[in-house]
Amino acid sequence: MNLTKTNGDIEKDTRSMKQKTPVQVLHNYQQLAKFLRPEKREQLKQFLNISNDDQRRIGGLDNEDEFVVLIQALGWVKSCSGIEESSSKATGTETTDFFVETIAGRKIAIEVKSSKENQWLFQKKHVEKKIEYAKSHNHECYFALKLHGVWMLLSGEYVINHKCKISLEKDFHHSEMNQIFGDRLFMFPTGLEIITNYSKTKKSICGIQNTYGNAVRIAIKVDGIRKFLITTSNTNYVFLSIVLEAVENAMSNQEQLVKMVNDDKTIVIERLKENTFIFLSDLITANIKKTINKDLGECFSFQTYTEEMKKKRHKNLLDRKIVLLGLCMFENYPILMSLDNKNLYRLKDFDINKG
Repeated sequence: MNLTKTNGDIEKDTRSMKQKTPVQVLHNYQQLAKFLRPEKREQLKQFLNISNDDQRRIGGLDNEDEFVVLIQALGWVKSCSGIEESSSKATGTETTDFFVETIAGRKIAIEVKSSKENQWLFQKKHVEKKIEYAKSHNHECYFALKLHGVWMLLSGEYVINHKCKISLEKDFHHSEMNQIFGDRLFMFPTGLEIITNYSKTKKSICGIQNTYGNAVRIAIKVDGIRKFLITTSNTNYVFLSIVLEAVENAMSNQEQLVKMVNDDKTIVIERLKENTFIFLSDLITANIKKTINKDLGECFSFQTYTEEMKKKRHKNLLDRKIVLLGLCMFENYPILMSLDNKNLYRLKDFDINKG
């Protein structure tokens, strides 16, 4: 008898001895954490023995909430119902995460997966069981994948036909987020510039605030020429600052100049230095994470925003038509739009009422 064990055998035994935290415990933590300030969340983690590995699993649950907010915000969903995972574990049923019906009448069972990497490897048996479950409820089976921060929507059949190996680079152009949920991909060319004046004493004109203070004056330029000005006495274009929130986030990573005028006033200049691609879903929801949740003393997450929606105390400030109308206001600035993540067309060539 060979009593010698390799390092791999020892690691395997160690993993098998360690019990995974039950998924219901993680669900309970995620649900409670929405209502707790950061210091209380840490105490709850300790009480429930939440490990670093558990935190990664909780991140997956958070991404499920994000996906639901995205598809609801896009406006092409008629209904969305979550499926209780703990009951499916008890019965041994391979369920999906959600049942979704679109306004076009399509019924889809969706399983959400996410990774910080740019690829995902499925188990064929797992995919086949999800397809079987969806069919038993007269739904199509789809997988919503968030890879390296980008969402894709692929059918179960597509996953099987591509040997269960999905990558952002190879499969992004086959995503059906646009066709099924009405997402769009925009290209913003170089030349766009946003100049924001912040004050620590004056009231914000649009609810935007950060470490520099409250936004009190916003100028939007194209190729150095001012197109729109937002001030306390001219608030007609306030919604544009919200429409461009996701674009401004991209700008801050490309070129940002901060000028401290005095103890009260700061000027921030941000520019697009390269052509930038942004999804319609990101344009619609970007402002969520810039809006302060007064109860928690921090910006909303997709999870806390969902709770506000339930209470009907907080509503999304934008819808798809407002975003499209806002982008169409940029004359002589050729914003391009894609319906299939492949071909780009001038936004002004589309009927936004059908977009």
